[in-house]
Amino acid sequence: MTKTILSITLFLFTQIIFAQDSTQWKFDYDFKANTLHISPIFTSKKILIDPVIYRKRKSNNIFKPHREFVSDNPNFHMASYIGIKLKTSFKDKYKFQSNLYFEHRGASYGSNDRDNIIWFPHFQFSAIDTFLILKKEIVIAAQASNFVQAQINNGLKVYNQDYQEINLRISHQNIFFEYHQVGDLANQIGLDLEEYIHLSLGFENKQLRLIFSQNRSLTGNSLAFKSYWDSDISFNYFLKERGELYFQYGHRYHDKFDLAKNGAFVL
Repeated sequence: MTKTILSITLFLFTQIIFAQDSTQWKFDYDFKANTLHISPIFTSKKILIDPVIYRKRKSNNIFKPHREFVSDNPNFHMASYIGIKLKTSFKDKYKFQSNLYFEHRGASYGSNDRDNIIWFPHFQFSAIDTFLILKKEIVIAAQASNFVQAQINNGLKVYNQDYQEINLRISHQNIFFEYHQVGDLANQIGLDLEEYIHLSLGFENKQLRLIFSQNRSLTGNSLAFKSYWDSDISFNYFLKERGELYFQYGHRYHDKFDLAKNGAFVL
């Protein structure tokens, strides 16, 4: 049954492609490969998880093995991978990319050990278009995808992370509004963030960017833990092509306003 559904889906997709002007479609493919070797002298070390985050992980994932420690690097010695990338776009406005990665960690402990061989997919769908609303040009851009090494604003809470998300951005000239929702982070980065909703209003041009944000962290167990709102301000000043100056300050709303306890910044 699954093969039948897949065949029908591929057939319909092919018909849609060739029913359109074929010159509007673009197809591209690529691959990448890499390897990483860690000296046994500098092997991964265990890091103690914050007790609050450990209890939250245990509560939200009752069937998953629970450990009070995590590793700062999942690779023990040597790993290699290859990624196959396929991308298609229509009129340079609507794009879909699918990456398939195969990773092998068995160089030092069994070349065909299936426990050390994994594969995982990445996908990304994006669309951008311009609409005329009340005689104003409004640009709408949307994404649903796996983000790789992503950050939100200037990286105060989420920096260099891989996660699944949806993103919607509406802009007019230099003003924009953005809705960004990240999948569950409680089992990943350990900053007491779960499903994370990020709302921002900003101004940007070639020289500077200013963003005001309201963020919501949703909890998977409302009886045991509280969801919270937090606010932040983010500013970037671009030094032509040589670099930039930036900062971000954020504050979480708990029982009361406490600048020192519930605030943080990056500069």
